[in-house]
Amino acid sequence: MKKFNTNRLRAFFMALLLVLTSTVHTSAFAKSDVTWTEDDFMYSSEGNIIAFSDKGLEKKEKTNILVFPEGTKSINGNYSLSHSNDELRYKREFGRGKHWDKVIIPDSVKHLGYAAFYEASIDEVKLSNSLTYLGGLAFFNCGLREVTLPNTLVNIEHNAFERNNLQEITIPKSVKTIEQYAFSRNKLHTVKVLGNPNINSKGVFHNQEVEYRPKQNPFYENHFGFNGNQGFKSIPNGLRFENGEFVFDKNVDSVELEFDYNNDLYQGKMTIYNPNKYSIDTQTDLTGQDIDEKDNKIDDLTKNIKDLENQIKDLNDKKQEDQTKIDELKEKLESCKDNGEKLKQEKAKLEEEIRDKDNKIAQLNKEIEELKNSNNDELIAEITQLKDELKRLQMKMQN
Repeated sequence: MKKFNTNRLRAFFMALLLVLTSTVHTSAFAKSDVTWTEDDFMYSSEGNIIAFSDKGLEKKEKTNILVFPEGTKSINGNYSLSHSNDELRYKREFGRGKHWDKVIIPDSVKHLGYAAFYEASIDEVKLSNSLTYLGGLAFFNCGLREVTLPNTLVNIEHNAFERNNLQEITIPKSVKTIEQYAFSRNKLHTVKVLGNPNINSKGVFHNQEVEYRPKQNPFYENHFGFNGNQGFKSIPNGLRFENGEFVFDKNVDSVELEFDYNNDLYQGKMTIYNPNKYSIDTQTDLTGQDIDEKDNKIDDLTKNIKDLENQIKDLNDKKQEDQTKIDELKEKLESCKDNGEKLKQEKAKLEEEIRDKDNKIAQLNKEIEELKNSNNDELIAEITQLKDELKRLQMKMQN
């Protein structure tokens, strides 16, 4: 029998993996390089989107990222119900089995209508920061793992997020009403309600299938549940509750508990894993949740480092600018010192000249006074004598 060559088989699978990876990346790149415009949608009135246009249907085949245009006021679903004569009515909807890597709803949108993304498959959604109304069945059975509700949201209608994979949710203080089954059949181990909304009593958060992985042992009741309330029907062996803390026995891997808080408001089954065996600090085989959290921490640290590097660069640039200004000021100061010394010397010279002139003026004034006080007759006689001598000289010169 021919010997089986495992090395060749391994090489074959590695080559196949590379080809598939390359194909996936190429396809993903091609499907993201698309810009959505108003022409890609149908409208019930200005700014109110109801479905894909023919152009939008063509564009949908080129991308898995859906970005609604800025200026959109509302997005409504269930187009097929009110347009039964349209043969493409199901294809025109944003849900109905369509897969989206990402859905971006611009901040101009205030109203997200009934069944807007009913039974779509959505990896990530970015809601409008101006959203006030979230319609019934809006994200029913979409596979969402997380969602951030905006601080403007007022109404969450029935079944809005039913049958997803949400693990945590924070209800903003702005929310006034939450209707029945809005978050039922998820995986919510933590529900935080910041305000005091009117919550419909019919299972808003019921039928949860929860996996909870605390980070330490013991762990605290106020870190999970509905605003820190679990409603456990009983505490199984291997887990103890003491003074607000849950404590695992050393050799217990996990426990399963049924919970029902506030008459079916928050209800379901929860599996809690012993952090001594499965926490990030001790386990060797990380869970998907732990890996995601580590990746997020790494991303945050990388971003913080980048921000700090940019700040340091800006400070160094400003420092260099300041040093240049200091050098320029030093040069000006030295120049001023030199000019000051020259000015001092010129001043001393001028003062000396002024003193000399003052002395000369005083001497002249003295001579003038002496002249004023002298005998005028003697001067006249001298002048006459000089004139006579001048005449004699002139006569001699003529002879």
